[in-house]
Amino acid sequence: MTELSSLLPRVHWRLRDVMAERGVPSVAALRRRLKDYYPFISDVQLGRVVNHLPERMNMPLLIALCHALECTPVDLMHWGTCAPAAPCDKPASFRKAAPELSPEDIARLKGPAFKVFALPAGEHTP
Repeated sequence: MTELSSLLPRVHWRLRDVMAERGVPSVAALRRRLKDYYPFISDVQLGRVVNHLPERMNMPLLIALCHALECTPVDLMHWGTCAPAAPCDKPASFRKAAPELSPEDIARLKGPAFKVFALPAGEHTP
């Protein structure tokens, strides 16, 4: 019997990469940017969020991260069988292809809390 988690694509947490792209060199610098949006998190808690894929994500924190870094949740997560721009640990012949997700599937995954980040009807990202 196939385990469900082996069928799901892996999620790669890209917060550290997005911080580097936006010129935010450290957790302390991110904390300073977050203070207006989410002042409730300690440096230790924020360090865990930056360095490890969270098992659960507090929606207000995710929205605050997106505002502070001027990005979207899609920028913070990469869904797939490999990390972006990194080789997989298995040869291609052994990997399972991640299922293709339609825009409707992605919209369902986002849920109502992400309508803030939705594109106007008819617009698509490149």
